[in-house]
Amino acid sequence: MKLLSLLLVLASATMLASCSESVMIRSEPPGAKAYVNDGLVGTTPFVFSVQRGDLQHSYSLRLEKDGYEPYTDTLRTRIAGGRATGAFFTLGIVYIFRSPWYLVPPRLITLEPSRQNERDRRLGQDLRELQQLRGEGKITQEQFEERKRFLLEEK
Repeated sequence: MKLLSLLLVLASATMLASCSESVMIRSEPPGAKAYVNDGLVGTTPFVFSVQRGDLQHSYSLRLEKDGYEPYTDTLRTRIAGGRATGAFFTLGIVYIFRSPWYLVPPRLITLEPSRQNERDRRLGQDLRELQQLRGEGKITQEQFEERKRFLLEEK
């Protein structure tokens, strides 16, 4: 009976030892492709999970979305203070169930619009204003063509 109880406890501990650590990765705007250690892992928002046995000290994070600058950061791990305290009072038994490390959750990641898109937007606005001036008769066709050529060369 004692042997059966011991085997049951060991089997339960083994199952629980495979617990994973997870963090929520969110971006503004949502829908960015997320890469961890250069492998595609999902689209924001998503939960990044790591099995306890595969937990590393850090992971490289990259988010990419059309029209936005790529974002890179590092997901880090830290010692879980509460688990360390629990391990002290349980003589380390808590570490059978949970890793002493946890993934530090990142803040909401705000993606920056692509600088190329911003330049294109400004160029379009300048060209529309120039077209309006020509349509109102405030500049000649020659002035329009000269200013248009200048804008296109400058941008």
